[in-house]
Amino acid sequence: MEAAGPTVIDQVFAGRCHERLDGPIPGAVDVGLGEVHVHASERLVAIERRDDASARLRDYAALYAGVLEDDARLCLCGMLASDFPTLPRLMREEVQGFFADNERWLARILTEGLQRGQLRFTGRADAAAKLLMDALEGAMLVARCHGGVARFRASAQQLLAMLSG
Repeated sequence: MEAAGPTVIDQVFAGRCHERLDGPIPGAVDVGLGEVHVHASERLVAIERRDDASARLRDYAALYAGVLEDDARLCLCGMLASDFPTLPRLMREEVQGFFADNERWLARILTEGLQRGQLRFTGRADAAAKLLMDALEGAMLVARCHGGVARFRASAQQLLAMLSG
């Protein structure tokens, strides 16, 4: 069956759905966040096909750059996190779940890369994963007012260089 039109998440990313964050469509953002999870999971699976941990991390950072390149947009969950205390409980759980899933994935990639001699870092992989996620999200935000995607790419490249084995 063919879709009737753009999905809720398409509308959110296109900037046409901000007024719907708290209704009139019950659950619209919940559906949209579910789609974000599915889309992000599919992209992580595609990145998994790379054997080298450094290449996986570069591809991961490229996902962020791709979002930023598209009309200087930001990660939806990053935007929602900026208003986290005001979000309904289910939305807060979805946003937290998105970040937790990504951090677990990153921690696994970092651990594998460290074991294979492809990456280097000090401390625990889960802490390094959180730092990496936080840095990429922050770099997206700052890049919007300082050079756009070029600024983001330079920051991401420096960050990943610090992890290279």
